[in-house]
Amino acid sequence: QVKSVAEEVKSKGREAHAYVVDCSKREEVYEAAGKVANEVGVVSVLVNNAGIVTGRWLMEAKDDSIERTFNVNTLAHYWTVKAFLPGMMKRNRGHIVSIASVMAFQGVPKLSDYSASKAAALSFAESLRYELRRQGKDGVHITAICPYHIRTQLFKGITTRFPVLMRSLSPDEGLGRQLALQFAKCGATLVLWDIDGRKIGAVAEEIRKEGGAAYPYVVDCSKREEVYRMAGRVKEEVGNVAVLVNNAGIATEKAFVNGDLKDEEIEKTYAVNALALYWTVRAFLSWMLDSNYGYIVNIASVAAFGGYPYSADYSASKAAVLNFSEALRSELIATGRSGISVTCVCPLLINTRMVWESRALKKGHSEPTMEPHYVARRILTAMADKQFLLALPAILHLARFLKSMLPQKAYDTYLFKRFFESANPLNLTRVPSSSSND
Repeated sequence: QVKSVAEEVKSKGREAHAYVVDCSKREEVYEAAGKVANEVGVVSVLVNNAGIVTGRWLMEAKDDSIERTFNVNTLAHYWTVKAFLPGMMKRNRGHIVSIASVMAFQGVPKLSDYSASKAAALSFAESLRYELRRQGKDGVHITAICPYHIRTQLFKGITTRFPVLMRSLSPDEGLGRQLALQFAKCGATLVLWDIDGRKIGAVAEEIRKEGGAAYPYVVDCSKREEVYRMAGRVKEEVGNVAVLVNNAGIATEKAFVNGDLKDEEIEKTYAVNALALYWTVRAFLSWMLDSNYGYIVNIASVAAFGGYPYSADYSASKAAVLNFSEALRSELIATGRSGISVTCVCPLLINTRMVWESRALKKGHSEPTMEPHYVARRILTAMADKQFLLALPAILHLARFLKSMLPQKAYDTYLFKRFFESANPLNLTRVPSSSSND
């Protein structure tokens, strides 16, 4: 197909060079980019248009298909931009166009992987734009396109009408631990998952000393086969899971445009922060569907509302979490599973180790942080009210609304600059307590 397009362009007296490249394979992208540089020259305009869609219910979608969707629709943008951005930055001249989708704004049923991947693509474009501004590269422009349904082969066959036993937690020393303790006070039997056996062992022992029941398991939630295997063990040794809390997350806080953010770090961020949710939900959702009973809580971030500098991987992955949560909720409603609820939590800054190890601590500005026990209580209250989106503090709802309404220049000047006026995206001055870890 690409060769026929090239021939059509040439027939009109223009120049075109065709290359066969799988943009989801980063080494192939880098190799092809080298050939382009040698055979054609510097690329000044990059359009990321590759995309795939399956259109299946979450529990019917294949694992490989979910991974492939994120590889093509999201991660490929990182590889192509890393390949061609240095030349643009050197000349301070260029334009990058990212084709997302209107579904980047709202998760929909039967498209939980597609819409989440497009939300991540949009957030990445926003982060990239702000990083370029920080680097003084105003000559390199970013445009994100979010069209509605386009009649192409991509959406062929896709219509435009979309039609209490155990609590499972992912505990760390911050929010996860506080959630576990709060659930234990409610009399829940806890299934604790973490990659660090020492930490979950300590949390489980703390709960048992208070007369509670807790079962710790060492699990890397980014590895789907490990998730499925351990989920089987949980069902055999403990029982069915009625409440699932996805709290695992990592952040690198490295600049994308100057090459600090490594390819492996990008892949790891998406594997832990976004794809892991698909594996854990698929592992435990079947029983909830059969009984039409359950609760799923996904911990995202305020970063899900927009891309930020030094957060091109993290904020985009959290945008995928929010969009996936919306899509999952929509699928449950569309299939008549009103007994299963979904809550997505988008906090600003929590007083945890992940925040206090941030490079932003070195700056002398101040932003409010919230204690993990406060956030945990707010989450339980939101669950009791079956609230879908919990933004903390609540004023973030207003900021999200204004972002959708204000012109980009006004948003950059009056809202974004308020939080990101220093060289770092997070500005903290408080001295953390000895118990603040994450």
